Amino acid sequence: MGFFSSASSTNQQANKKKTHNTNKVCFTDISNIKHEYSFDWDLESDYWYSKGELKSMAELRFDDADVLRKERGSK
Repeated sequence: MGFFSSASSTNQQANKKKTHNTNKVCFTDISNIKHEYSFDWDLESDYWYSKGELKSMAELRFDDADVLRKERGSK
């Protein structure tokens, strides 16, 4: 019976090592830095690509990949 109890306690110790403590607390003397960004909603279309622009870029990417495959002779 002593053999089995020591084996189970070894397994319990191994399981304790595998678990991670997710409740860690970190103390630091560095404060958060907040950045202010000016955003002009009148120029919103200049910030992001439109769906049409994204679609054309994707098509160009596939066309370029097709040309490279043909040059290399791969399928």
